[in-house]
This record gives sequence, structure tokens and C-alpha cells, in this order.
Amino acid sequence: MYFKYKMVLYIVYLVLLPTVFSQMSSETSTSRISRRLDRIEEDLRAELRNLRKDLKEEINFIIEDISALSTRLTGSSGQVVRHDEEQVSKTQQASCDCGDIVSQYENVMMAFKREKFENILLRKEFQEMRKQHDFEIGNISKKFINMESRLNNAEKTLLSEIDSIKNEKMAQLHPEINTIKDETIVEFQEMKKQQVEKCYKVETRLTSAETTLRSDIENIKKENMAINHSYAACQTYINNTRSYFNDVTIHLNESLTNRSLNALQEIARITSETANLKTSNEILKSKTDLLIRHLRHFLPQSCDSVVKSGEYTIYPDLYIDGIQVYCNLDSTNKGWIVIQRRKDGSVDFNRPWADYKFGFGILSGEFWLGNHHIYQLTKDKPRQLRIDMEMFNGTKRYALYSEFKISSESEKYKLHLSGYTGDAGDCLLTDFDGRLLHNGRSFSTFDRDNDLWGDGCCACGAGGGWWFDACFGAHLNGKYFKEKDSVPKLGGIQWFTITGFRRSLKFVQMSMR
Repeated sequence: MYFKYKMVLYIVYLVLLPTVFSQMSSETSTSRISRRLDRIEEDLRAELRNLRKDLKEEINFIIEDISALSTRLTGSSGQVVRHDEEQVSKTQQASCDCGDIVSQYENVMMAFKREKFENILLRKEFQEMRKQHDFEIGNISKKFINMESRLNNAEKTLLSEIDSIKNEKMAQLHPEINTIKDETIVEFQEMKKQQVEKCYKVETRLTSAETTLRSDIENIKKENMAINHSYAACQTYINNTRSYFNDVTIHLNESLTNRSLNALQEIARITSETANLKTSNEILKSKTDLLIRHLRHFLPQSCDSVVKSGEYTIYPDLYIDGIQVYCNLDSTNKGWIVIQRRKDGSVDFNRPWADYKFGFGILSGEFWLGNHHIYQLTKDKPRQLRIDMEMFNGTKRYALYSEFKISSESEKYKLHLSGYTGDAGDCLLTDFDGRLLHNGRSFSTFDRDNDLWGDGCCACGAGGGWWFDACFGAHLNGKYFKEKDSVPKLGGIQWFTITGFRRSLKFVQMSMR
């Protein structure tokens, strides 16, 4: 198969050879044609060497096959002689085997003869291909020689034409060159004459300028002498003035020294008085602190002592200057610190974290006291939380939790509730599935998302800050809407009962005591 493959490649080379030669004949460069012919000739020689090598290998393989068959036949004949001395049945069997081997040998010899005949045919085809190749090479060589001769003739013709054109142009340009040369000489003479005249004029002007400069120098010398006299007079005046200023400076230094001493004495007196005032201030502060601690027992620390609802200043332990709150007096004469109120939607509760931290709104209207203040008022001991609400139909409900506090800002103002009573239904401790909903949750706003709703944001969708889970069973800081408005899917002042019933609220107030 490899030998046949090589023969096919050789035939392809011969078929494509005329096309290559036709493309080469279109080249204009003789060196390029020569290089391509050399490469093709080298490729053909290499293919011929490979063909000879393959033919030699095929002949060696055939000789080896014949040797192997001869060895096998010789061994088979010896076996027949030895088996003649054995039993009759074994002799018949051995003769049968020799017949098969002889038939195989004859088949191999026939195959060898066919292979030899095919080799003879291939050799003839190779000789024909070689003749065709030599013929094509001869044609290409003739074409190359003709092309080289034509190129040489064209080069000679071009050189002859260039010489003729050069001689004609030189003959035409010679008179013009002489004319230009004469004109150039005349112009040069004229320019030389003009330059001589210009040089004379310049020399005259230089002489006149020299006379003028000499006169100016004399005048400058006279003026310089006058300036020197003036400088001497000025120098005398400056010396006199310097002496006067030295005397004045000495007098001023003596005056400043005296004043500095007086100032230092005054500073020492003021420092002594400042120290005395500081001591007096510390004494006054200690007495004031003692008085405040004595008076704190008489100042209200909560809303327990108020006689009517309104704005008051209370003084819990952590608020020395007090804090302004709204105290609400219920029907049992208990005072509650209001921390949130919604009643008309006049205040926007959709605010950032900082507003919910320090509080916003108006104490007499809608407001949020501030998470920081709620934390300070509940951190030492839990308080009661009461949520009063009114629906649009006038029904009033309340929810009361016995213990209420929130954590610090570092813990995100987490909500802690327990002990529900009331008629509004509990939806801050657990939902209707018994799962913790708001209790134990962190506070969230639209710019500080701490809820448990995966990639969502409850405060962003519902508006307002709250202790969201994912998202809420009650949202008392949501968007305020009126009775005629449709209740949005999320947001709005809402309170869910344990049975899942949603109440839309007109009024809500959160208080603690």
C-alpha cells in the first residue's frame, strides 16, 4: 500500500507539473523561475529516490517470503520420509498435509508472478513517465532560454533608446543652459554694483552715527558729574536721618521694655485671678452637683406623677439635663411615656437609620421618640409596652406586653418582648403558625437592611423602619393611608390578629412605663 501511495503521489506531480510550468511562464523574474525549476527538480529527484527505495524494499520482502516457503517445503518433505516408517494411517495423513502445502506454494508462486508482472508494468509506466518528464524539462529549458534571450534583447533596446533620448535632451538643453549662464552673470554684476552702493551709504550713516554718539557720551559724562554731587548730598541727608532714627529706636525700646514688664505683671495678676476663679468654679460645680443630686429626688424621673396628658421634661438617671417627652395619662391615672404616635399622616415615617436613632416629628402630633432614647430608658430594667389603636370604623383595641426593651445600636436595636395581654391580638411575639415574627428581630430601615428576607428589603418595599422578619405581621410605621384608599399589598398602618385577619388602623400610639 505504501508503494502504491508513492506512485500515486508521483503521478499527481506529473499531472500538476504542466500547470506549475504555465504559472511559472507568467513570471517576469528569471531568477524566480530558476528557483522554482530547481525546487521542482529536487522534489522529483527525491520522489524517484523514494520510489527506488520502496521497490528495493518490496523485492526484499518477496525474497524473504520465498525463502520462508522454501524452508517450509523442505521441512515438510523430511517429515514425509520419517512418517513412511510409521503406521499407514499416519502416512496418509502426512501426504494430505503435503498436498495442501504444495497448493499454497503454487498460489504464492502465482501471486509472485502477478506481482512481478505488475512490477514490469510499473517499470514501463515509470519509463514512460520519465521520458515525459525529460520532454517537459526540455520544453521548459527551451522556453527559459528563449525568455532569457528576449530579456537580453529588450535590455539592449532599452539602453539604446535611453542613450538616444539622453543625447537628444542634452542637445536641446545646451543652448538654454548657455542663455541662463549669461543671464546669471549679468544679474551678478548688477547685484555687485548695488551692493557697493549700499555699502557706501551704510558707511556714511555709520560715520554720522559715530559723531552723534560721541556728542551723547560727553553729555552723559556731564550729567553723571551732576548726579554724583546730588548723591553726595543725599548720602549726607541719609546719615543724618539714620542717626535720628537710631535715637528714636532706643527710646522706643526703653518704652516697650517698660510696657512689657507692666504686661507681664498684669498677666501674672490675671493668671492668679483665673486660678482663683477656676477653684471657685470647681467649688461651685461640686455644690451644684450636690444640689442637683439632692433635687433629683424631687424632679420627675418618669410620667408617673403627671396629673394630665401633655409634654413634660423628665430626669432619668442617664439624663442629667432631662429629656422632653409626651406623657399620656390613662383612665387608671397611670402615666405612660409615648414613644410613637400616628394619627393623620402629617409626618413621613419613611426615613433613614439616623432619623430613627435620634427621633423625629412633633411630640404633640406624630413622632418617633428615637431608638437611642428607648434603649437608654429600657437598658437598666424592662418596662411595660402598651399599644393603643383605633380602626376607621371607630373600634378601639389595645395590646399590652409586661416586659419590653431594645438592645444597643451595636446589636441593631434588637426587640425583646414578653407577656402579652389585651384584645387586639398578639402579632409581635408569634404569628398564626406559632413562629417568632418580630420579637428578637433587629431594627431595619431602607438604608440599613437587617431583616431576614434573603435578597429582599422589607423597609424598601413597605416603607418606614421596623423590627422586620420576612417581612411583618404588624407594621405600625408603614405608609399612612386614609379609609377611602385601597390597602397596599405591603405597608400602611396594619395589625394582624393571630387568625390572620388584617386590621387597617386610623390611629396608633405606642407607650411605655
